[in-house]
Formats: sequence, C-alpha cells, structure tokens
Amino acid sequence: MYFLQGLLAFCLIGAILLRSNLWATGFLVVAVVNLLIYLHTKCKYEGNLFMVSSLKELFDFCNWIVKKLEPDRPEILHALEKTQKLSHRMLRWQTRKYQSISGDVTGILWDYIAGITLHDVVAFYRIQKTLRACKKETMQLYTFAGEIDMEIAIASFRKSLPQWCCPSLQSDGAISVEEISHPLMADAIPNDFVLKKGVVLTGANASGKSTFMKAVAINVILAQTINTCVAKNMKMPAIQVMTSMALRDDVLQGESYYMREIKYLKRMLDELETGEPMLFVIDEILKGTNTRERLAASNAILSYMVQKQGFLLIATHDLELVYALKNRYDTYYFDSQVHEKDIVFPYKIRRGIVGKTNAIDLMELLDFPEEITDQARREVGKR
Repeated sequence: MYFLQGLLAFCLIGAILLRSNLWATGFLVVAVVNLLIYLHTKCKYEGNLFMVSSLKELFDFCNWIVKKLEPDRPEILHALEKTQKLSHRMLRWQTRKYQSISGDVTGILWDYIAGITLHDVVAFYRIQKTLRACKKETMQLYTFAGEIDMEIAIASFRKSLPQWCCPSLQSDGAISVEEISHPLMADAIPNDFVLKKGVVLTGANASGKSTFMKAVAINVILAQTINTCVAKNMKMPAIQVMTSMALRDDVLQGESYYMREIKYLKRMLDELETGEPMLFVIDEILKGTNTRERLAASNAILSYMVQKQGFLLIATHDLELVYALKNRYDTYYFDSQVHEKDIVFPYKIRRGIVGKTNAIDLMELLDFPEEITDQARREVGKR
C-alpha cells in the first residue's frame, strides 16, 4: 500500500515537472489500480469499516462514565490510557467517514480522492494494527460498557415493578416466597408460598395455577441472574429450572403431544441422576394419553422423582393422582366462586385439595345448550 501511494505521488510529480504524457499515463494507471483496491477492500471489510465508528463511540462512552460517575475504576482508566492512540486514529477516521456519507459534493469528491490515494485503506490497516496491540484493554472496555448497560436495564426493570426484592440465596433449605407475583401481570395478586420438596397444585380452570407456576420458575431464574425477585421477600438455594408446560404437537418433526411430553420428562429424569439441585415444574403431567395409563404412569414417575434431590412443582386436574401422592407431596389449590351468572377467581393459593371444579360452570357461563350442561352434571353425579 505504501509503495502504491509513493508510486502515485512519484508519477504525479513527474507528470507535472516533466509535462510528459508517459508519466501522466502512469499516474492514471496507478490511480485506477488504487481505486480498484479501495473498492475491493471496502466491499470485503465494509462491516469492519463502519465498526470503527462504533468502537470510537464505545471509547467515548467509557471515558464519560469513568470521569462523571465511576472515578474509582483504575483498571478502566488504565485501559483508556492504553487505547488513547487508537481512539485518536479512530476520531480522524470517523470524521472522514461522516464527510463521505454526508452526500455533498465535497464529501463525494474526497471519497474518490481517498480511494485513489489509498488513504482510507492504509488508515484502516493502521487501526487494525493498533487494535491488536491493545486487544486486552479494548475487551475490558467492552465488558465495562456491557455491565453498565446491564445495570441500566435492571434498574429500569426494577423501577417498572410495584414491588421487588433482592433474594436471599442459601446453601440449602426450602424455596420460601412472600407476596410473589408474575413480572408480566398487571395488577397481579401476590401469594405466599413455601416449597420444601414437592407440591401438587390443583384448582379450577382459569384459576391461576399455570400463571403461579410460571411466576415461581421465572423468579427463581431472575433471582440468580439479575438479583431481583418480583416479591416482598424470597429465600432459596441455588438451583436450576426445568419445565414441562404448554407443550404442542410438532408436525415438522412428526411428534405427537404425548411423544414430546415423555421426552421432556425423560430429560428431567436424566438430570435427576446428575445430583444437581433442580426445580422441576410440570403442568398437567401426561395429559396426552388415556386416563388409566396416565394415572399409573404419573404416580410412578412422581413417586420416583420425589425421592431424589431437587424440588417439584406439579399441577394436575386428576384428583385420584393427588390423593395417591398426598403422603409424599404437599398439596395446594386455587379456588373459584360462582356468583349468579358470573365466576370470580380470587387467585389466592391455599393449602389443601380443591373441593370443587368449574368446567361445567364455565360451559354454562358461555351459554352452552342446557341439554349438554344438564347431562354433564348428571354424569358427574353418577361418579
């Protein structure tokens, strides 16, 4: 590149001083070669060329943050000192690139001159060389800016919540929460809950079981990632989360609902064998198969899992399964209340097993024919 730059200047001086067509032709040939090299380099490294401007903004941001808000960060100040030369070179590059994309005649003319003289290509390779020399410090600044960005996001998330807390992480013990709620629910009803080992959750349709289970799983994850829980208080050990919820058939893979569900459960069983502390959340276990085998298999799986290390939060409508497991699992439920032609959901969790169901009540609420609802009630009465 330096040779071509020197040759271009040499041919230009020769053409001017000697007034020779030969030197002028040489100048034009070198200029065309340089322009082709510039266009090829620009096309090949265009993403990197524009990245330089973003990198300069990163340096400026880190410099502003450290001077204004984080003065007690000597390692970042050192990184900024080490990248000072790189920052200056990027500033000249950034100014040049803004001129070329401004669209005015001067900027366009300068872009051609930069191509013919290989100014941008040489400047880019100089920046590359300088960047390699301070790669460690540059990555340090990226990490620092990422931490600031993360902290802003967490602070913004916390500010959007009506209530939040920092969790108390323990080496062992139960998952204990006070006034927990789902972070995406507006005007959510908070609940208190203790998960010592295993819990079977029952309740009427649309009473809040699945939302509550998601709230617990999400808050366990948030507690260990951004140190934030949507609750008044939360105590828990460090655990991972695995769920089997809202499954669907996979037409593309040719898998039925049941096949997908047992694969999810098999992954959970495999994870149990590792001995790692886990929270398993299962909504409507094995509902993709017939009642007889569902009850037998569900009882066998859940009885096996509760003997291993970890926590289990299970939701089911099968009261036979609940009574079969009540000596091994704690029981909680969500209720519903029928008032005239309306069904009210308190969304409050309670200890025990649900006393009534509301499937037929919901059918009546949606104006199903009386012949259907009456027959359904008679069939339930027979059982």
